[in-house]
Amino acid sequence: MKKLYTLVTCAALGAATLFAATHAGNGLWLNPKQARHSFTQHKFNKLAKEGEATDSVATDSVAYTWKSVGTGTWRDDVFTSLGKWVDSWPVELEECEQVPGYYRAVNPYGNGNGSLFMFEQFDCGDIYFHTEDSAGVYCDKAILNGIGVDYEDENGQPFTSRLAWYDYAGYLVTDYEMSPSDLAGMGIPFGRFADGHITFEAGMLGLEAIEANDAIAANLSGLFRLSFPGAKDFEVSLLGANVCSSTPTYTATCALGVDATGVKAIALPGRPGMDDLNAALENVEATTGAEFTVQLQWGVNTVIVASVKPDGTIGERTTAIIYGQWDDNENWNDLGNATYGDAFIRDAYNGFNCENYLVPIQEHKTQPGLYRLVNPYSTAWPNYTKFSDDDMTIVCNDGHNHYLVIDATNPERVVIPASPTGLDAGSGAVQVYSACWDYINNQGIDPEDPEIVPDYGTLSEGKITFPGGALIIDEPFYGLTRGNLEHTFLVQIPEESGVSSVVVDNATAEYFLLNGSKVSAPTASGIYLRRTGSKVEKVIL
Repeated sequence: MKKLYTLVTCAALGAATLFAATHAGNGLWLNPKQARHSFTQHKFNKLAKEGEATDSVATDSVAYTWKSVGTGTWRDDVFTSLGKWVDSWPVELEECEQVPGYYRAVNPYGNGNGSLFMFEQFDCGDIYFHTEDSAGVYCDKAILNGIGVDYEDENGQPFTSRLAWYDYAGYLVTDYEMSPSDLAGMGIPFGRFADGHITFEAGMLGLEAIEANDAIAANLSGLFRLSFPGAKDFEVSLLGANVCSSTPTYTATCALGVDATGVKAIALPGRPGMDDLNAALENVEATTGAEFTVQLQWGVNTVIVASVKPDGTIGERTTAIIYGQWDDNENWNDLGNATYGDAFIRDAYNGFNCENYLVPIQEHKTQPGLYRLVNPYSTAWPNYTKFSDDDMTIVCNDGHNHYLVIDATNPERVVIPASPTGLDAGSGAVQVYSACWDYINNQGIDPEDPEIVPDYGTLSEGKITFPGGALIIDEPFYGLTRGNLEHTFLVQIPEESGVSSVVVDNATAEYFLLNGSKVSAPTASGIYLRRTGSKVEKVIL
């Protein structure tokens, strides 16, 4: 059902800004915060065998000798970004005799033990890990022999590109000759080697399509793990976690490794960084079992859960985005039905085009311009029955509403915060947001950065629109898809809502700046939002 895109050039995405100025010649993002979500991450056509075997990028290894350390376990969350699945299989591990702590996994993808390539044996090459500093683990970039991806060039001619496996810190060390200590001082996330496992933060691994001058973020769920013989099992994962909660109190149960004694968990609003999450986690009391309870705010929350070792220290961690989706109607005004043009589901899956349709819309009482669509993918959606008939899951009837939030408090800088759709196409709960929201909240980009300004939406004459390619569909076990490729996104606010274009007036009322901040009265020339009762107007002084 997936739509397959071969968007090789930025021009193919229309007006979407893809940070072309910071896109390196070898296809990798130079800004470490951008590496979490590479927006050249289109859907690859297929995996394909190609080419003769070539040496790993770790060319210095030819002077080394290696000794076996036994059979470990390779758990892959890299090829999930190309539509594969999480799988674990045995792999032989060796240590460099000249450099203790320098390891290699022997032919992990071609040893015939994993299902990703249907247990086929071929010479894919080794992958090398530097663990000389257990808190600063990184990899040598390695070309994956015998694995490629199909592309089309700007003339529509097919070609196959080789793949290289990399982690972001290692890429900077090997390709830019930056020292690990300097990178650590810059806050670049490294991998960890603890309790016999090598792990990396979510999004910090990737695949480079060499000839296509492209790259894709990988390990998006943070599940990659290389386990050594005798490793302790402090794994933690959420069991059947719903991405939505209809109450501020959220309770879930974890699957714990056999060596873990309990869990610690906390929820923070929005998308805070790992440093903030880890700091908050330190002050949480541990449970003695696998169940935990956290308190949520309305909207986006990040939950971090950690296993606890017998000595009370933290073992492994996992994070999840949980949406507070209780009705909260006392803070919202009903505006009637908006005309909605879908540009998310139609661009993520084949066969789900539809005409514009009516969806209930609400506006926040104290933040004029903050809107939410109520259940846009429930029974009002023309494809509601078809989606279910195609063996995909609709959870809009799971006991609470699902809201698509649109922040138009600044009509020239409209963003869509991350919102659940209530749909699951088999790759996890479908979540949607605008690219600019991701740039600002996930990647720490300045909201006024000229590179992202063209990707904002606008509110004009009661219509909310976005540029082509400026919307994102996010599936946990599939990755990211660009939306609005055919410029179909539309929210037409009903006229009776009182939102008008531009008036010149100075009547007594409540006034707000375009960022939603309330002011006692307009005091300087500019554009304000004026609310009189349920009527909201733009006011130019």
